Amino acid sequence: MQRFAQERNVCHRTGALLCFIGLSYAAFSLTMFFTGSPNEYGEIIAITVATISFIKIGIAIRGMIVSYKTRNPLDSSVKFVTFIDAMLSLVVMQDVLLESQGTAHAAQSSDLFGIGLGTVAVIIGLWMLLRRKWTVAPNFNGRTD
Repeated sequence: MQRFAQERNVCHRTGALLCFIGLSYAAFSLTMFFTGSPNEYGEIIAITVATISFIKIGIAIRGMIVSYKTRNPLDSSVKFVTFIDAMLSLVVMQDVLLESQGTAHAAQSSDLFGIGLGTVAVIIGLWMLLRRKWTVAPNFNGRTD
């Protein structure tokens, strides 16, 4: 029971961390939307960023599937942080790819996407904060009563 309470506590703190990360990222993207900072990236940089982002996304999705099957709150917490990191790297990838192609308003569209994904991170964090409060501790047979 004590271990379950500790795992639930870690899940709550991770949810709060994800809320903070999401709010920070959305605020940063909102600031960048209004100030803007057009950059020019080469093709090699764009391909490298895209490759790294896709690898991160693949690893995060695999981790989420494995963590769902094991039903371990500690493992789930770590996998959610990894998933949010991969999700937010999509914004960087979008910005680099659009800027490397010289697309008009690339920074603004990437910033709006960042605001949206930051909001999704906050929602996931709130879900982690609230969801685990309603779960029941497993008994010694591994079942929940």
